Amino acid sequence: MEMKDFLLSRFDKEYDAVVIGAGIGGLMAGCELAYEGKRTLILEQHNLAGGFATSFVRGRYEFEATLHEILDVGTKKQSYDVRKTLDRLGVKYEFEAVPEAYVLIVPEEDINVCVPFGINEFIECMEKESPGVKKEVTRYMELCKEMYEAINYMVDQEMKGKLPNIITVKRKYPNFIKYSHMTIEEVEKEFELPNRIKSILHAYWCYQGPSVDALTFLLWGYMLYGYIYTGAYIPANRSHALSTAIAERTKELGGQIEYNCKVEKIHVENNKVIAVELKDGTYIKTKCVLSNAHPELVYGKMITPITSAPEFSVKKTNAEVNTCSSIAIYLGLDANPEDLGIKYYEYFITNTMDTRKIYDSLFTLNPEGFLSAICLDNAIPGATGEGRCQLTISWLVFGDIFKDVLIEDYEDLKTRFGEEMIDIFEKITGAKIRDHIEEVEMVTPITWNRYTGAYKGQVFGHEQTPWNSAVVRLAAEKFENKKEVSGLYFVGGCSQSTHGYTPIIRLTRLTTNKAIRYMGGSK
Repeated sequence: MEMKDFLLSRFDKEYDAVVIGAGIGGLMAGCELAYEGKRTLILEQHNLAGGFATSFVRGRYEFEATLHEILDVGTKKQSYDVRKTLDRLGVKYEFEAVPEAYVLIVPEEDINVCVPFGINEFIECMEKESPGVKKEVTRYMELCKEMYEAINYMVDQEMKGKLPNIITVKRKYPNFIKYSHMTIEEVEKEFELPNRIKSILHAYWCYQGPSVDALTFLLWGYMLYGYIYTGAYIPANRSHALSTAIAERTKELGGQIEYNCKVEKIHVENNKVIAVELKDGTYIKTKCVLSNAHPELVYGKMITPITSAPEFSVKKTNAEVNTCSSIAIYLGLDANPEDLGIKYYEYFITNTMDTRKIYDSLFTLNPEGFLSAICLDNAIPGATGEGRCQLTISWLVFGDIFKDVLIEDYEDLKTRFGEEMIDIFEKITGAKIRDHIEEVEMVTPITWNRYTGAYKGQVFGHEQTPWNSAVVRLAAEKFENKKEVSGLYFVGGCSQSTHGYTPIIRLTRLTTNKAIRYMGGSK
C-alpha cells in the first residue's frame, strides 16, 4: 500500500469542518465543534498536540514550555469563564493557584515589590509603595473593572447571538465607549499617578507586547483587573496535560485528530472553501476550515488558486502588526528554590519601565533586558521533584532580529543571551543558581518557528492597538465577512478574540458559533 493510500484510509470522504493546527486554539475549536455534533477533523503537522501549550523533557526535568499564568479560572466553588468553559465541554483537568501576582524589580527606580492578588490588597500595596495614592489607584481600578465587566457583557451577548444593547452599554458602562479609542498612556493622563505607581501597574505589559503608548486600554483594563480580581492559575501537570485533555475530550465527542499531517493548500471555488490538501497530495473535502495557522501563511501560500485570496483580506493582514517572539532559557536546578534564594513564582526584572524604550529595543540584538522568570515549584511545590526545581528566564524580542545572523554565529549568540539572562537574574535577586544547573535548554524565535510553525516565531497574535482591538474586530465583522472567503475562519492568536490562553479557551466559541451557523446550525 502506498503512503498516500494509507493516509486516505484514515479519512472520511468529507467533513463538516477541518481545523488546521492542534495548538490550543485549534484544539478548542475542534472540541467546541465536536461538542455540537459536527464531523470534525483536526490536522496537525507535529507529532503531538498543544503547539505552544506544551512541555518537554530534558534529563529528569519536564519543563513548562510557555505558560506563565491564566486568569478567569477561579475555584470549583467560585468559578469563572475559563473553568466554566472547560467544565461545559467535559474536559478533565486540574488547576493550581499562583500565590502572588508578580514581583517587580527595577533597581534604577528603587522598586522591589511583591504585588498581591485581591483588589483591596492590591490598592493597599500601591499605597504602601507611594503614600497618598490610594484614592487615585482606587479610581483607576474602578475604571479597569468597568472595562472588565463591559467586555464580559459584550461577549455574553455575542455568545447568545445577540447585539449588545446600546442603552445598557451607555447606562452601565459609559466609560467603555469613552475610552474605546484610547491607549493606556492616553487614559492615564486623566489620573494623578506618580511614575513609581505607573511602573508597578505596567508590569503586565509584557503579556501583550505593545508599549503602553500603543496598547489599547480596553484590553489592558480587562487583563489587569481580571488578574488581580480572579487570581492566576496554572495547570497542575503543565500546559501539555491541558492540551492533551482537550484533545482526548474532542475524540470522545467524535472528533478526529491526525498528527504528522501538514496542510499545504486550502482549495477555494467561487469564493467558498471546498477542500484542504495535505503535503502528500491527499485531498479532503470540507466546506468549512478553521485555521490556527497565521493569516500571512494562509493568504500568502495556502489559498488555492492564489487569485482566490481576497484583496481585502490580504490588505488587512498586511496592515495588522505582528507581535513579538521571545528568547528563553530553561534551567533544571539540583536544589529546592528556597535553598537557592528563589522566593517567588514570577519575577519581572528590568533596568527601566519605559515600555517604549524597551519595545524599540526588541528589534535589535541588544534588547533592553526586561526579564520574566518563573519558578514552577513555587506555585506547585514539588512539581519538578524532590530536592530540585526548574527556572525559566525569558525576554521578548522580534523574530526578525535573527534574519541576518549567520549559521556559524547562531550558537554563540544563544550562549551570550543565556549567560546574560542568568547574570541579571542572579545579580538582581541574589539567588545562586549557576553552581546548581543540572540541565539547560534554550529557545529563540527560530526554535518557536521550527517546532510550532508560528510566523516568525511570534508568541502572541496581532498587536492589540485601539484601531485593531478585539472589540473593533467584532464591530467590523459584518462588513468584513462580505469581503472574505466564505467558510474560512481563524482561531488562536490571530483570531478576532485575540491571543493568550484565557481568550482562546473562553472565546473560541465565538468563532465556532459563526462556523456552525454557516454550516446550517447544530445537530
